[in-house]
Amino acid sequence: MLKRVFIDKREKVMPRDVVAQTLYELAKSDPRVVMVDADLAKTTGGAAFASKMPDRHINVGIAEQSLVGVSAGMALSGLKVFAGTFSGFLTRRGCDQLTVSAAFNRAPVKFITSYSGLSQGLNGPTHISYEDIAITRSIPKMLSLAPADPIEVREMIKWAYNYDEGPVYIRIPRGPMLKILPEDYKYDHPSVLLLREGKDVGIIAIGMMVEIALEAAEKLEKEGISVSVASMSSVKPTDEEAILELAEMNKILITLEDHSIYGGIGEAVASILSEKKPTRVMRMGMRDIFGVTLPFEGQLVHAGLTVDDVVNQVKSALERV
Repeated sequence: MLKRVFIDKREKVMPRDVVAQTLYELAKSDPRVVMVDADLAKTTGGAAFASKMPDRHINVGIAEQSLVGVSAGMALSGLKVFAGTFSGFLTRRGCDQLTVSAAFNRAPVKFITSYSGLSQGLNGPTHISYEDIAITRSIPKMLSLAPADPIEVREMIKWAYNYDEGPVYIRIPRGPMLKILPEDYKYDHPSVLLLREGKDVGIIAIGMMVEIALEAAEKLEKEGISVSVASMSSVKPTDEEAILELAEMNKILITLEDHSIYGGIGEAVASILSEKKPTRVMRMGMRDIFGVTLPFEGQLVHAGLTVDDVVNQVKSALERV
């Protein structure tokens, strides 16, 4: 069911700091909580967590496949395991282990990955995770989540702590995220959040693209175009009822993701609507391209995902109705 949430825009916060603080709070009350890193503790929040809980932090080195195997074994032994590394490294290098060691055995590892999507900045194309959602969506019994802001990062981690039916994948960006949701927000799984209600075009976005969608909607409002903005916080499973409700509200839907259009949320939304309520869906994402060595803003330009690109896509979509 579509959940309407009050928007409360505030300062930007580094999500890795939220990860570290949330895990620390969980670990203080539960001796089973541990964090496993693949030599990337500075970017995952592991370093800050280890400074307070050194005996609960394990570094397996630059070995993503070992990260998954070790984490799965520890989780199956009864520990509450949170594993951190880069999104692209985990899903590409550790795909077999994610499938066999974690998902097949229903190991309840909570994978919290940094550098998701186009957020990695200047580290180069090899660090860009443009296929991580496609991979995690395709693995049976594995959840794939994309928080909209730092508050949802915190609440997703708390929710995942209590989820013991299999592995959970939570993709977070490298850079700061704008606080959008109210402090008292609680994650309700599966979740699609309606952040802005309109009647002409509905934008369904994930992660850092939610902020882009909101900015585009504000610009379009000044031109008399009414745009809904929703965050698809739960990519898999997808809240089908919420997607159908958005289709009822708007003439056309646009999906916005810092991910390939192949296997991403665009295909997830389109597959639901093709079966239940045929609706025009336009996908905005990476169109069969690799990323480039540029800051986040440059990545958006390269991929055609800037605020102005979204504004132009909305106008183009309305011309076809």
